[in-house]
Formats: sequence, structure tokens, C-alpha cells
Amino acid sequence: MSRKLSIVGAIILVLSVSIIVAAIYNYYIMDVTKLFRPPIETKVGMIYQTKIGGDEWFMDPDKLKEDKRFDANADLTKNPDGASWSVDSKEQTRLNVWTKGSGDFRQKSGMNTYNQSIIEARGFWYKPSDWKNTEITGYFKLNEYVKDEYTTYTRSIWHNRTHYGCGGSDYKLKLHFDGSVSLDKEEWHVHYTDQPKPPWMPDHERIEGLGNLTNKWIGLKNIVYNIEQNGTSYPKMEMWIDQNNSNVWKKVHEYVDRGGWGSTMNRCGGAPDQLITWGSPVATFRWDDTANVDFRNLSVREIQPLPQR
Repeated sequence: MSRKLSIVGAIILVLSVSIIVAAIYNYYIMDVTKLFRPPIETKVGMIYQTKIGGDEWFMDPDKLKEDKRFDANADLTKNPDGASWSVDSKEQTRLNVWTKGSGDFRQKSGMNTYNQSIIEARGFWYKPSDWKNTEITGYFKLNEYVKDEYTTYTRSIWHNRTHYGCGGSDYKLKLHFDGSVSLDKEEWHVHYTDQPKPPWMPDHERIEGLGNLTNKWIGLKNIVYNIEQNGTSYPKMEMWIDQNNSNVWKKVHEYVDRGGWGSTMNRCGGAPDQLITWGSPVATFRWDDTANVDFRNLSVREIQPLPQR
């Protein structure tokens, strides 16, 4: 009798193992792409909290092409990992994110004013709900090296030459593909001025331990917000990176525009070194000169900056 029970037990054990093996086979072998999918971080840490009642946008990888607040000037293809997308653009990639209140702004032929003194006084280009103090986040992978950079920008509208290019004034934090960082002020479109720095400081600051960005997933946060001191708003820029694709962020650059940066912005009705303090209905992710970049986890948030001492 005990021998029969042992045989029955052995049969049950064999059947159980077979069921488990079949389940593993169906999960992994029948969908081999699961074996090769890289780890995807879906919850990205914040440096600053979202402003109470402030606008925010998060990329939905399953509905990106249907998203009315997102538009791109490039062909986009969803990757097999289900979370990232690839960009096929021969040059000048622009991924735009629009505010909830942008409404018919994209159909407007122009603004009611391009005078930067007026825009500074009211605090926005289009509406009070424009992006102003922003934390812009994305993960990117460069698949073939070129001499260029990832950058983002806000506080501008159309980057064209109408109205003396005054719609294109902004700050551009740049993460170069060689692993360095720089910061430009676009006084108007197209006229750039490098961040003021001592003569001994290089144009591009190397980020220790980063190196060439080719074939690496890199997290990038470019943060622009106003700090209030003695009744004056000063724009502050910060760059943070997640260089190991682990959702651990470190600040690699910062600068405060306190004036003296720029000399030609009076063509737009402001001071020659006008502080760009106002909001805009659009935020843009940008890179040029490459047709081969993957991206994921894009987001734009209106943040609540910490009080400055």
C-alpha cells in the first residue's frame, strides 16, 4: 500500500513540475522579447514638489501619438520594451509639451505684444497658467555618436525671425553627448550668449565619471525657476542627471542670472541684459544632427521652488 502511495506521490510531483515548467515556458519562451527587455524605471523621483494647483504632464507610452498636449517634428516609433520610443529625425528634433491652458495658441498668427517689458510686468506670454517655474525630465539614449547635445527650453514661444526673433528668448541648459554641460542664453532668435564665467573656466564643464553618452540611458532634469530677493525676480537654472539609470539624481550645474548676461535684448523692448522671468505655453525637448535617439519618462511640471536664503 505504501509503495502505491509513493508512486502516486511521484506522479503528482512530476505533474506539478511539468505545470510549472510549462508556465515558465509560456511566459518567457513564447514571448522572447521579455528576456531582452531592459529594466524600465516608471516612477521618476522629483527634485521639487509640484506647485499646488500647478500644471503637470507625464508621458504615457501607450498613448503618446494621441496626446493632444504633445507634438513632435519627427517620426516616432514605439520600442519593443513597451515604455520607450525612438526618434527618426535627420536634424533638429523638437518634442513639444503644451500647457492645459494653451488652447488655440498654436493656431494664432501672433501675440498681442512682443515687448519684453510688458511681458515681464504681466509674467507670461499667453496666460497666467503658462509654464514658468518648471522641472523638465526625460531619459534618453544616444545610439550613434555625433557632436551635439540634449537640451530643453521654456519661457519662449515661436523660434522664428518674426518680430525680430523676440519670441525665442530663453535659457538653454545643454548636456553634451561627450559628457559635458554648458548653459546659453538665447537673447533673441537666433542670437546666443554663453553663461558668464571666469576666463580660466572652459566653455563646456566636464561631468566627473560620465564620459561619452553613446549607448547609455541617461536621466536629465533641467529646472528653471525664479528666486525672489529684495523685491526682484532672478531666474535660476539647475541641471540634474541620473547617470546610472537608477533614479538617483545629482546636481551637476547651476547658475543665477542676476544681470550682465547679454547686451542686445533691448531690440525686444526690454533691458539689454533682460532677465527672462515670464512663463510660456510650451516646453521643448531638443537635439540636433542625429536620427537615432531613444527616449522615455518625459515629464513637465510647474514646481514650487524652495525659499532662498
